Amino acid sequence: MEEQEHRQWNQRENVIKQMQNDRLNLLQSALVDREKRIEENHAERTEQIRHKKQEDKERALAKIQRKRIKVLRKMYKARKNVDMSKSQHRDIIE
Repeated sequence: MEEQEHRQWNQRENVIKQMQNDRLNLLQSALVDREKRIEENHAERTEQIRHKKQEDKERALAKIQRKRIKVLRKMYKARKNVDMSKSQHRDIIE
C-alpha cells in the first residue's frame, strides 16, 4: 500500500514537473516572440526616422540651392548694371 502511494506520488510529481516544463517552454517562446516584435518595431521606427531626416535634409539642400541661384542671378544682374553704367559713363566722358 505504501509502495503504491509512493508510485502515485512520484507520478503526480512527474506530471506536475512536466506541466511546469511545458509552461516554462511556452513562456520562453512567448518572450522570444515578444522580443522579435519589439526589435522589428524598433527597426521600423528607426527606418522611418532616418527616412524623414533624409527628406528634411534634401528639402533643406534644395532650399539652399534655390537661394544660391537667386543670389547668383541677382549678383549677375547687378554686375551687368554696373558694367553698363561704366561703359555709358566712359562714353559720356570721352
